Amino acid sequence: MTQADQLEGVRRATAILEAVEMIERWIRDIAQLLKEHGVIPEVVGSQVADAEELPLLGNVLRTLAPDRVLFEDAECIYQDEDLVALLAATVHTTGGDWTPQEIHARLDREENLATIEFDANGDPHRMEFEQYGDYINDGFFESLNQYAAVNLPGRFFKYSSLWQQFYLVYLPEPAATDLHQLLQEFAPSSDELAEFVTSADKWTEKGYTGWYLAREVLRDMNLRHINEPTKSGDYVISRLRTLANHGSDWAIELEGEIIGLGADPNPDE
Repeated sequence: MTQADQLEGVRRATAILEAVEMIERWIRDIAQLLKEHGVIPEVVGSQVADAEELPLLGNVLRTLAPDRVLFEDAECIYQDEDLVALLAATVHTTGGDWTPQEIHARLDREENLATIEFDANGDPHRMEFEQYGDYINDGFFESLNQYAAVNLPGRFFKYSSLWQQFYLVYLPEPAATDLHQLLQEFAPSSDELAEFVTSADKWTEKGYTGWYLAREVLRDMNLRHINEPTKSGDYVISRLRTLANHGSDWAIELEGEIIGLGADPNPDE
């Protein structure tokens, strides 16, 4: 092994270590928030470590507070009973905040319309939304949010996965508001961002699409430092471009995604 190869190995190991530290800090901040609001009883180190293995926001919340998260295949609507089952699974995430009775549903394939009816606290309720094909349409989630805004002491959040599943999270107020604020304020430094994006191949080695996972993780963070120089004087996009110029396919993909998230494509000019 040449000296250059050894230096590259050290660089990669350091990048992965620092990237994990950024992710761990983010996950622990989320866990501490959930604990302070009584959503979870304590911050468990093993759960934090498990969440680091796939640090998508939906999976982080599912790992820390599994009772508050529904992880479901989006291709799940074939008959009336599937709508009933989906709503029942959604209700379970509310921890007793929502106790509907007499749930009924109907799919109208000719009109591309789905209807769910139920009673709650003695009052009848009706959700109606467009439903095309077998994948649950966004109208279901919009209906949930509309119902929760008026009738529940919490909110639903939908997060994407790397596959066709989705994460549906329910958090009571004020935990929901504070999580939203935390996500707006958590702003990794330019060095942390540079180390994270250049360690995307770590996720590829685990069997994920590294550039896509990195993009999905970063889109839930505040990237206000993305165009600032690192301590070594280069930029996030510059490090990716260097890897891309040396033939890294994932760096080529991630470069475009990072520019889409706000990185200046020509920071040196």
